[in-house]
Amino acid sequence: MASNAKDNWSATKYDTNANFVPVLGATILGMLDPKANETILDLGCGDGVLTKDLEKMCERVVGVDASANMIEKAKDLGCKDARVVDGHDLAAWFDNENIEQQIDGKFDAVFSNADIHGALIAALNRRGKDGKSYSPWFFPSDVHYKALLEEQGFEVQTISLNPRPTELPTNVAGWIETFGFTFLAALDTDEERRAMVKEIAEEMKVTHQREDGKWFIMYNRCRFIAYKPKV
Repeated sequence: MASNAKDNWSATKYDTNANFVPVLGATILGMLDPKANETILDLGCGDGVLTKDLEKMCERVVGVDASANMIEKAKDLGCKDARVVDGHDLAAWFDNENIEQQIDGKFDAVFSNADIHGALIAALNRRGKDGKSYSPWFFPSDVHYKALLEEQGFEVQTISLNPRPTELPTNVAGWIETFGFTFLAALDTDEERRAMVKEIAEEMKVTHQREDGKWFIMYNRCRFIAYKPKV
């Protein structure tokens, strides 16, 4: 189920400015510990780099992402089952497409490297609020996130907040253009957007550019394993 929203993700920019995401995200594959007979949903699979690794570990992986550009890249990479699905509409997609019949049962696990925060928007929408009017960058503490999961009936096995200074393959301007398009879209012209990116990069030089010229961003990764008890 594709969204009608404009697809601002660029697989080319992602590969150029953020190729560290799937590489460093490989750490959580070990947390998932997939079994050879399992079917996994890769939520927010992006360009499919981690999806391909998952396919080697279990029976079937269904990768979903809201970006048609990223799904096209995932298919080019050779992902066996990659679909354009907006995570905000996941429940409707599951019912409308008869997913249980397609996978002969239910997913054994949901894997997500960098997309779970988007669930906040879906939750707000279900409660009759305009989730998209809230900040698209929702980064709660591990304590807050644990409480949110438990409110929804999950049993949290482990959860931790992991600070990770991350060296950028290009520069902070490329990083902003790749991930900050939601905010840049508020400006009217490309010229204004370029000027804004330049101004932000100048402000960040003192704190985010090292003496050798390399740029870095401080990521705080919230990693968790949670189960929904069988009923």
